[in-house]
Amino acid sequence: MSMRRALSMRGAAMASCRGFLGAGPSATSSTTQQDFDVVVFGGGMIGSALACLLKQSPLTSELKVAVVDRNAPSSPSSSIADLPQVPDIRVSTLTPSTLALIDRVGADWAIHPTRSASFHDMQVWDQTASRKHMRFSGSGEGPLGRVVENEVIKSALQRRAQELGCEYASGGVKEVLAPRPRVGITREAGDDDDLCDRPSVVFEDGRVLSAPLLVGADGSESIVAKSAGIRYEGRAYGQRAVTCTVDVSRPFATAFQRFLPTGPIALLPVRGGRGNIVWSTTPEHARRLESLGARDFAAEAMEALTVEGGPVPSSSSSSRGGGGWESALASRASALLGLRGGASPPAAFEDPPEVVSVAGGRQRSFPLASKHALTYCQRGVVLVGDAAHRIHPLAGQGVNIGFGDCELLVTTIQEALWSGQDFSANLTLEKYAAERRNKNGAMIRSLDAVRALYQSESPYVEAARSFGMDLINGFGPLKQVFVGFASSNAAAADIRSP
Repeated sequence: MSMRRALSMRGAAMASCRGFLGAGPSATSSTTQQDFDVVVFGGGMIGSALACLLKQSPLTSELKVAVVDRNAPSSPSSSIADLPQVPDIRVSTLTPSTLALIDRVGADWAIHPTRSASFHDMQVWDQTASRKHMRFSGSGEGPLGRVVENEVIKSALQRRAQELGCEYASGGVKEVLAPRPRVGITREAGDDDDLCDRPSVVFEDGRVLSAPLLVGADGSESIVAKSAGIRYEGRAYGQRAVTCTVDVSRPFATAFQRFLPTGPIALLPVRGGRGNIVWSTTPEHARRLESLGARDFAAEAMEALTVEGGPVPSSSSSSRGGGGWESALASRASALLGLRGGASPPAAFEDPPEVVSVAGGRQRSFPLASKHALTYCQRGVVLVGDAAHRIHPLAGQGVNIGFGDCELLVTTIQEALWSGQDFSANLTLEKYAAERRNKNGAMIRSLDAVRALYQSESPYVEAARSFGMDLINGFGPLKQVFVGFASSNAAAADIRSP
């Protein structure tokens, strides 16, 4: 079967449909319908990246792709507007895998050094009054990651998608119509006449965009998922993340993160020699932090990032009752690893720069929760990014696993076209959905476990944490496993569900 025949396997006519918001309009003289091969609902970073990947790949470049977004993107012929002096508080930490994707599709101006800040090291430690820590460094071939404003990434990818031939449709959306599964013992004879053959997006002005495949890239409150009847599992963490841009005493190239009893606080480098703070804490504390002035907030953030006292001697016992067994066990483990050629001098603790003041706008907060779709696909519909999963920001991996979704989905579509299969069929989409849901679910569970481990104040858990940090910090091969985990969009590739 030819690729062109595979692209036209589904009929172009839109049937009378029952959608999420009620019955959709039938095609009339007042309705302008446009048919596409793929409609991406959501023109943010993830949706625009998917559009770029589809049009950039030789196997899928002939697909007619539309991107639906409330706001019209910038013209592809214009340059990105001059950036504001103070970076926006909404930033993403991009891994090398994501940076490679952005470069591959031709949107690399978003990650230029003038528009981003790189970090070459990560340092993680906990709330104890010691300098027990884990420190990770890059391989020498490049940074561990870059911190880029979300708006910069989105603008670059939208421009590139238009240059590659994607059509952007903006304006108010009246409803999203998704096919109903052709199953169910309560389905009456003749109900096929009421089923959509193709998903459709109906605009308030009467425009209708129809395609055999509708991609939900519209965030954690996905209209596409609701229209398709896709449900979620998850829970609220009872925390809020306070974020802002700050002036610091010196430029830095390390991503700092300290775990406190109420949640982690992170200090990341951003362009212009400034920093970005993401502080997860209780709702009550978050509201108080939001009410502080620029310098008062900076003082509290600096106190949260400061470790009092010098390094703890290796022969000392835990300050909270861990006992001398910790040092003895660490010494024996290090000796064993040394016999295997794996031991190395522990990386030195680096003090974060002084946080001087909040820069630009005030600090803001948002609620934290995990959310995971029970399935990533339904007949003619598939989810990517936050529409499929929402994770804790402590590892900065949310947007990166969304880009990983896009890469695998495009690969799945390519394989279907190559073999002459229907790329919008559930049998095809389930290959993508099963793999990504397993990997992303493992990531969510791993982050929940790390969060619980570091927020425990048990002296025994604290002693085990301290031992683990000593072990990882002094064992090169094990440390590289963690670096690879944090640097790849497929970080959980080898983690299997229990």
